[in-house]
Amino acid sequence: MPEEKLGYPVCSGWFEEFGIWANDWLRGEYGRIDEQGNFIQYEDFNMRPMCNYHQEGVYLSREYWVAMVEMFGYSKEEGVVLTDPDAVVPELTTFHLNTRSIHEGSFSDADIIEKIAESKGVIIEVR
Repeated sequence: MPEEKLGYPVCSGWFEEFGIWANDWLRGEYGRIDEQGNFIQYEDFNMRPMCNYHQEGVYLSREYWVAMVEMFGYSKEEGVVLTDPDAVVPELTTFHLNTRSIHEGSFSDADIIEKIAESKGVIIEVR
């Protein structure tokens, strides 16, 4: 039987977009086109606050949850952004943490989260 652990639920759609867009930004492919048609890379990576509107098995460990809340905030309802990581209660889950690969856990998005956190000066304290 899979081990149960505490995880913080995140909208699977939001987390999927984070993984795609953060990877693009880290590769220098996330930006805008200026009036002359030139690509301009965004200097900082930003997204709207995390949410939990569509929860399909994406959970973050406490350390990564705290960092993501610090970087992006969390929205329980439209227009309300929370910055207190304790405003959301963790849940017991058997899903893998910090990944979009909810069933097999064949990869982790922790490295992407860590690189974005590093770019923002946010420290992830893994125990």
